[in-house]
Amino acid sequence: MKVLLAVSELHQATEGRVWLNRPTDVRTVSAMMAVLLGSLVLEPNEPSAAKMWHEFAASHLDNTMRYLNLAADGSLNEGISFGSYVSRAVTQHVYLARRHRGVDHTHGTWLARHFRFYLATVLPGYQRTVGIGDSSPGWLYGPESQLVFLDAFVLRNGSGNWLAQHIRQQRARDGPLEHSRAWRWATLLTEYLWYDASLEPKPPEGYDQPRLYVFPSWGVATFGGGLPLREDSTFVSFKSGTVGGRLAAYGDEQACPDHEHPDQNSFTFAPGGRPFISEALYGPKESHLNNVLVFAPSPTSRCNQPWEGQLGECGMLMGLPGYNDDGKDGYAGENSEHFGEDQKERLNGPNSNRGSGNLGGGELIAAVQQGDAVFASGEAVAAYSPVMRLRSVYRAIVLLDSQRLLVLDHVERLTGSPLTRASAFFHNLDYDVRMVLQMSKPGAGLSGILMDDWDALYTMSWLSDDGDSPTAHLQEVEQKAELKTRWTQFVNLTWYLEKPVSRMAYLIQGPSAAVHSIGTREGGLRFIESSQNGVRLAITEANGYESVVSIATCFHDPAARLALLGRPAFATFTDVRGVTTFFGLFDADNERSSHGRRLPHDLGLLVLGLASISGVTVAAALKQRESGAVVQRTRTTFAALSFLWLLELLLVQSLYLHSSCRDQPWNAPDRQEPLSPSSYEILPTAVLVALPGSFGAETAEVLFADNTDFTYLPLPIGHLRPPFPEPPFHELPFRELPSFPESYTEFEGITPNKSYYHHIDAATWFHLLLHRPRDMLLRALRASRSMWRGSTGIRSKLRSLMAIVSHMEAYPNARLALSFTSKAWSKQLPFLQTILNPSIKPLVLVRDPRMWLCELLCNESSLSTKSLRKPLNSSALSVYHVELAQVWLAAASSALGSSNDPGNGRPQVVRLEDLVSHPVRVAESVYRFLGLPLPPAVLARLGHMMGGGVFQSTHYGRVMLRNDRALDWHRLPAHVVRDVETICGQMMEKLGYTVGGRV
Repeated sequence: MKVLLAVSELHQATEGRVWLNRPTDVRTVSAMMAVLLGSLVLEPNEPSAAKMWHEFAASHLDNTMRYLNLAADGSLNEGISFGSYVSRAVTQHVYLARRHRGVDHTHGTWLARHFRFYLATVLPGYQRTVGIGDSSPGWLYGPESQLVFLDAFVLRNGSGNWLAQHIRQQRARDGPLEHSRAWRWATLLTEYLWYDASLEPKPPEGYDQPRLYVFPSWGVATFGGGLPLREDSTFVSFKSGTVGGRLAAYGDEQACPDHEHPDQNSFTFAPGGRPFISEALYGPKESHLNNVLVFAPSPTSRCNQPWEGQLGECGMLMGLPGYNDDGKDGYAGENSEHFGEDQKERLNGPNSNRGSGNLGGGELIAAVQQGDAVFASGEAVAAYSPVMRLRSVYRAIVLLDSQRLLVLDHVERLTGSPLTRASAFFHNLDYDVRMVLQMSKPGAGLSGILMDDWDALYTMSWLSDDGDSPTAHLQEVEQKAELKTRWTQFVNLTWYLEKPVSRMAYLIQGPSAAVHSIGTREGGLRFIESSQNGVRLAITEANGYESVVSIATCFHDPAARLALLGRPAFATFTDVRGVTTFFGLFDADNERSSHGRRLPHDLGLLVLGLASISGVTVAAALKQRESGAVVQRTRTTFAALSFLWLLELLLVQSLYLHSSCRDQPWNAPDRQEPLSPSSYEILPTAVLVALPGSFGAETAEVLFADNTDFTYLPLPIGHLRPPFPEPPFHELPFRELPSFPESYTEFEGITPNKSYYHHIDAATWFHLLLHRPRDMLLRALRASRSMWRGSTGIRSKLRSLMAIVSHMEAYPNARLALSFTSKAWSKQLPFLQTILNPSIKPLVLVRDPRMWLCELLCNESSLSTKSLRKPLNSSALSVYHVELAQVWLAAASSALGSSNDPGNGRPQVVRLEDLVSHPVRVAESVYRFLGLPLPPAVLARLGHMMGGGVFQSTHYGRVMLRNDRALDWHRLPAHVVRDVETICGQMMEKLGYTVGGRV
């Protein structure tokens, strides 16, 4: 009776609650698991009530699983500690659903990647985790229970048992890292219940080598997670994500951000596994308690006047108290008089990143590992109030080696911004170490801090692009955390925003770093260049040589990155050997070039001095020597030394030219500078063509969505229709088959061209499209509006055109991704390569001909093929499958045959089956082929597509994904399959398809 009353009371208390609509809210999953367990206990004695409660709880928990699968990277947006509430309930629900309802969730994408979430976030030594969000130094519930569950029901390889074993063995028994008993024993029963002793603990492959883990939906990248504790076991993390997770950026309002922090663009650094820069962990949601920037004076400052940090701060829960005076969630004064039209556009425009509860968020721009070096960066301007009138708050970190981390802050203000100061914060919450401030006199060196940890010396110094190194402040604070208080110490560095663009660089070094002391004039760090496109920083090693780091701050402009770095990467690192690494480009395209050692400026001055002394000595000798031969030799020597002296003077001048020029004021442009002619030859134009009837080819749009380097343009669209090239484009493979019925020409829907540019020949048309795409789209848009006015069915196409135009206006240097998926343009790929060279990068979308034929003739839900099936019957199928196979072969041969022409680029084949089942692998291959970075935003979109089975296309609407493994082509008669394999077999094997048991 007591259980019955408790479950009934809990059921009534949860109904109608707002948080019940949030699938990952800790209150939702905890309450629903309690109701579910109670219903199972009551089922024998109270079957009717138990059934109702069981269905109620199971429906909400099933919804939680569906929601998590959309975040296919295996992460939890509220972090490791509070995320354990959700993972504990999810594993229990999956187990009970499989046992009592026969529902199997173990094949979901989120569970398949959840092990990476634990491995990537545990620091070397397996005692503590990265403290993103409301966190303790370790875990709350588990994680041994969750890990053994994953091993027993999902992984089946021993990795979960291995990590659980190491965490269990290394747990602290006392001190600040001790696991609270309130949580420690809560999952002991399920850990014992799920442990599979037959799975021998086995580490994942390469576990002892540092690697980068990226969670694009969470907006987090970590390096060095899961390593054993060694001197070179360095851990780095970087976070810049949408509040509530990436799903909130897609318009999903079900995310729960309560236990997140205002921590966009925050980072941590633990050289040798020892935290130097760490988080402040669980506590009030205030920006200065995280390693981020705050600004002053702000008109909307609430809790630290006149300073204001990121949206959602000031409460114990993220976003509470609300920013609107009327009590509603959202931005402070969303209709405030302080907001101009550009701020309102940023809030409500198509590219706005409002996040959960209108709290905005950051954007993980890049996360790249190249050898032992790591680069990560994020843009957090959407995390700050629009009243501040900020254009960019960009932070980049570069892990140079296991002991050195370079950090760059780039702040751009809009005209009329009230901000005059910025402050950066760097936390360390270990009681047994103390930071010591190192102040410098103007012009005498760099300011910095020292941290002495058992005779291990950690240092940090900083420098602005103006050459200033302002004095910082060391502060301590105790904050409310859980049921206690937590102490933290931090560095507070403030500088003035005197120019529209301000930059500050920080060099953070572990105890084994071999660089100049921060007390020297250069302090191991100096700006070589600070320009519109980015910066170049020199780091002086102990031997006097310099390594150079170049970072593009116009990260959204491939032309700007190309102009600064010589390649469209995000950053470069040139070591003392002169070897340059390009961050963002794949290994195949990341050719390292040797430029020789850079001449240190001190050595240049020494040579200049010696040349001057030699010249003076020779001049004095001329007066003392009377011999003609001696005088002649002396004059020759003097002339040679004079030439060397002048050459050295020019060299030294060039070394300091950028330093003297960096003080010249410059303003960031309102829009991207136009592409130079050489950029058209280096930056690629992607051309996508599909075989006739490759249904699902529109899914390829996901490879370019959310990427500012590309503008995805499907052709034809509206009145933007390419002219027919010669020979006439309407002579498709269908018409080349005399026995093929006339109605089959309806399959591709080819009609006479009514393009606005119908009078222009094809070569000129494509030339205009590549060089003036916005103008062509605007004229096509005006023509479409005049002809389609009042047509409801065409409004979506108009919106699609306007979205493309808006994207081009925001990113005019974005390269085109031309998609010819609607007609048999694969036959015309050689023509396209001829007129679009040298920048064309063709992508050919193919499909298994058996699946293709089955989709045409067997799939009743495919509306696109009704006109094809109309004349077909069982007898027609036995005749026309041969012609259809010949159509597939002709189109594939035409598209891929151009690879034998050395004058044209070799096409990249994209199998649609792989795009559905292994989208990340396909994306990496495509971007390696294109020679451009693969942004985390594209990976997040791919994960969302893979987890939900649906892609929301800008141009095609909702595209349902069908894995061709579920479309059984064995329904085709055996002789049809045999004929198709006979006709297409050689091409199928070339494309990697299985033919009669052969691959």
